[in-house]
Amino acid sequence: MDWRDTPAQAAWRTEVSSFLKNDLPAEFKSREWSEEDFYAQRARPGAAATDERATATERWRKALASRGWVAPAWPKEYGGAGMTAVDQFILNQEFAEARAPGFGGLGVMMLGPTLIAHGTEAQKRLLAAGVTGYLPTICSMPLDRYSGALGRVAAAQAECDDDLPRILGVHLEG
Repeated sequence: MDWRDTPAQAAWRTEVSSFLKNDLPAEFKSREWSEEDFYAQRARPGAAATDERATATERWRKALASRGWVAPAWPKEYGGAGMTAVDQFILNQEFAEARAPGFGGLGVMMLGPTLIAHGTEAQKRLLAAGVTGYLPTICSMPLDRYSGALGRVAAAQAECDDDLPRILGVHLEG
C-alpha cells in the first residue's frame, strides 16, 4: 500500500499547515500554554476581553468556525466542513504537529450526528448556529459518575444572553 499523499491530499495538507502557521494565535504556540489552559478558557465563551487567553481562545474558535473546522465531518449546511475521512485525518495530523487545539467535544461527536440524522430542520438550524456561535448550547451527560444514579442522564438547554449562557431547562431521565 502506498501511504504517500495524492496531489490533492498534499495540497490540502499545505492549506491546513499554512492556515496554522498564519492564523494560530501566538498564545497557543507558547510552551507555557497547556491544553488544560485552553479547555478552561473554552468553557467560558464570551469571556472578558481583558483576559488575553480568553481573547485568543475566542479568536481561534471563530477562525475554525468560519471554515467549518469545529465539526469537520458535518455537512456544510449545518455548520460543518463536509470533509471526507481522509481530509479529517490530514487536518488532525497537522493540528497535532502544530500542537493546535481544536474545538468540538461530545456535542460534535455525539449530539450533532444524532440530530443531523434524526432531528427536525429547526433542530438542525439551531445545531448549526451552536457550532458557529455557541447559540444555543445543548448538552447531555451521564450522571452515574457524579450522583451514583446509574443510568440517569441530565439534558440541559441554554442560550446566550449578552454573551453569557442562560439555562432554559434541565431534564433528568432514568
